[in-house]
Amino acid sequence: IDIVVLRLLTAELDRPRGGRVTYLAEVCQPVAAEPWDGTLDDHPLRQTFARPGGPAADLAWAESVLINNGLRRSGPPVQVRTWNLSSLWRIPLGAETAWLKVVPPFFAHEGDVLARLAGERVPRLLGQHGGRSLLAEVAGDDLYQAELPLLLEMVTMLVEIQRSWCTRVEESLALGLPDWRSESLSVGIANALERRDTHCVCARSSAAVCRSGCLRPGGHARPRRFSPWELPRRRKRTHPAGLG
Repeated sequence: IDIVVLRLLTAELDRPRGGRVTYLAEVCQPVAAEPWDGTLDDHPLRQTFARPGGPAADLAWAESVLINNGLRRSGPPVQVRTWNLSSLWRIPLGAETAWLKVVPPFFAHEGDVLARLAGERVPRLLGQHGGRSLLAEVAGDDLYQAELPLLLEMVTMLVEIQRSWCTRVEESLALGLPDWRSESLSVGIANALERRDTHCVCARSSAAVCRSGCLRPGGHARPRRFSPWELPRRRKRTHPAGLG
């Protein structure tokens, strides 16, 4: 049975989620199935690719982009991954492959960033609309399980691209990148805390929340300042799947 997974509904284990799980999936033709007495709720922030019909709409868009680029599918698209941060599909094109990636609105700048980085060591963008991006495959080996030396090389490459943009603030903001400078970040943190009605449990501060004094009374952030030349040395934990 060919299915399209939409989202995880329940899991036997809570943290991390696992064990016996229940997924919501859809099929393109009737199949014999057992009745299910669960309830499907809805949420205003649920992504389109986690709703029935969402992946089909994404693939229809990708098909139109392929046609506009003079390309044609040589087989059915393959669902590679779906979770709260993205939906990923592999689309065979004969000897080549295209990749459809769909992300939530807060990552929707990704396609515009890739377009601006054309010529750098990033995937070639075939088309982009909102949170949808259709990418040409990067030739080479599958490095999903890359070892540490190669991981460091890949992260260093990406940090070098980031460093080359560290003074292009206005251009980055125009592409839709989030503003993480202290003033804007303070407002965002305060708004998030107000929405969640969170209160500080730290006796040292009267701010809405406190983690080592991250907010002063009144909600002003006190982030540590880094010079541009410090950026390459500040790396986060990563996985090869996050480098694609």
